[in-house]
Amino acid sequence: MAGVDVVAGCYPSRIVVRDSGRIHVIRVEDIEWIAASGNYVEIHAGETTCLHRGGLTEIMSRLSPERFVRLQRSLVVHRDKVSVVETVGKGRYQLHMRSGAALPTQRPVNEIRELLLGG
Repeated sequence: MAGVDVVAGCYPSRIVVRDSGRIHVIRVEDIEWIAASGNYVEIHAGETTCLHRGGLTEIMSRLSPERFVRLQRSLVVHRDKVSVVETVGKGRYQLHMRSGAALPTQRPVNEIRELLLGG
């Protein structure tokens, strides 16, 4: 994956992802969430979902920690794309994204709050 159009802080404003014989240029601002899937990561950006060979650690190194937070081992979210955090059981929560996606997490709510607010 290579960066295109680098912005302040040496983080790219776009990334290039190869997926099934196609090359996608994705605006980093459009990325809503990223999930680990075996040896791949699923990048969810708007209506597009791309499968990229690599790990979350690799892709996180290319994204601004001011915008993206790793909520659990297999999940990274764009802070500004989370609209609601909902309790769904004792110690279980769902993050509702602006797109309507619901992402489960078991991280304590105080930690979720701190991570999402940048604290």
